[in-house]
This record gives sequence, structure tokens and C-alpha cells, in this order.
Amino acid sequence: MVMLDADAYGFASGVLAGPLSEQRRSGLTRLTPVFEKVLPMIDDEYATTYYTHVRERAVLAAEIESLRRSSSVIRTWAQDVERAVRSTTRRTYAVTALAPPHRLADVRRAKSWNGGHDHHPGPGRCEVWSRI
Repeated sequence: MVMLDADAYGFASGVLAGPLSEQRRSGLTRLTPVFEKVLPMIDDEYATTYYTHVRERAVLAAEIESLRRSSSVIRTWAQDVERAVRSTTRRTYAVTALAPPHRLADVRRAKSWNGGHDHHPGPGRCEVWSRI
């Protein structure tokens, strides 16, 4: 249990200091389910409460790391959008570039609904049109 506590503390403090390496990230991912197996076996009420908090700290560290990874993907996408908007004068390409990958189908649907025109497709049709 002492090793679990030390590992959880190490991962949590590492996440607060900055992004984890791939090896530490996988260690954190493996650590969290271990608590699920160990906690039911503890008879002492104080120890159960303490290690529940340690487990929650490890889970929060994993969530912070996950958000950090997804925000770097979003940051890269935003930089791509900025480059696309600067490099083109055609509004159609800018609209397509502003759509995140999972929204490109919506842009295409809005254009086909609009007959391929470049004007606003109407309320609720496509969110990315309002960003231009």
C-alpha cells in the first residue's frame, strides 16, 4: 500500500509539474485500476478513506493529463485553421478549414443544402459558418 501511495503521489505531482512522458502516462493508466482491486480488501476505516482519496488524486491526475493531450490537439488544429485562413482568399476554403474533422460532413451538407453557394445556410444548419 505504501508503494501505491508513493506512485500515486509521484504521478499526481508529475502531472502538476507538466506533461507526463509516455512511460509515466502508461504507469498512471495501470495504477488507477489497482486501487479498484485493493480498496475492497482494506478493513480499517481510516485506511479506506485515506486510500480512496489517494485513488481520487490518481484519477484526477489522469484526467488532467488527458485534457492536456486533447488541448494540444486542439491547439494544433487552431494553428492549421489560422494558416488556412491566411493562405486563401476564397471563403469556401476558409469555412472548410474552420471545421474540425468531425464537423466537415456538416459543412458539406450545408453547402449541398445551399446549392453549393457561399452564403449562410440558415440557423442550426452549420455552426462553423458563424465563425467567419
